[in-house]
Amino acid sequence: MDASNSTAIRICDKHGEYEARFFRIGERTLGGNCQKCDAEREAVAKERKDQIAAADEKRRIEALIQRAAIPQRFQSRTFANYVASTDGQARALRVATAYAESWDEVRERGTCLIFSGKAGTGKTHLACAIANFLLAKGVASLFTTVSDAMRAIKRSYDPGIALTETDALRAFVDPSLLIFDEVGGSKGTEHETQLMFDIINKRYENCRPTIVLTNLDPAALRDHLGERVTDRLREGGGKLIPFSWESHRS
Repeated sequence: MDASNSTAIRICDKHGEYEARFFRIGERTLGGNCQKCDAEREAVAKERKDQIAAADEKRRIEALIQRAAIPQRFQSRTFANYVASTDGQARALRVATAYAESWDEVRERGTCLIFSGKAGTGKTHLACAIANFLLAKGVASLFTTVSDAMRAIKRSYDPGIALTETDALRAFVDPSLLIFDEVGGSKGTEHETQLMFDIINKRYENCRPTIVLTNLDPAALRDHLGERVTDRLREGGGKLIPFSWESHRS
């Protein structure tokens, strides 16, 4: 195919005189546009493309937040509005902040956290602050209590429900981060204990971090969950953080 180039001086209504560049390919002559006009059109097109991408990302994150099921009271919880007035609270805040900020490493190792302490000591605040931090970066997270998880799984046993137990379990295994609240809040049946093991074990096998919130002390938690589960939660750098101060609600 025959191709040749040429130039000519032209006048742009907006930018004045410019050197027009022509490209002849076969019988067709292309080009001749004002380069500044072309650059402006490209900038406008790029800005529009970026706006569309930003809007799509915003919708994606909003959908992630909705699916995360974080209780409304805790949707505004951040590290900045956590009040650390004791050394223990300051340590808990440092651990939670570092956990969120080093998410790539946490995700690679499947590192878990256990927040152990009385009700009202800020366990849920810090756990949800981690989730809110990660959700803003597009990381799929899920908050659930043990009782809610058990009810959701048991619904798959109802006649006429087109959902298997495996499908129901997957809802708790798939998110990149799972916050498991009220662990040990009730004794539960042997079957429920097995379901909890299945969730935590599957997440362990797939290196998906889990944050456990419990009112039990370490020894009672080990008795409740069993050594297999607690060992998995502590593997890969997992930490148990004691929330040993009194409830702020008192």
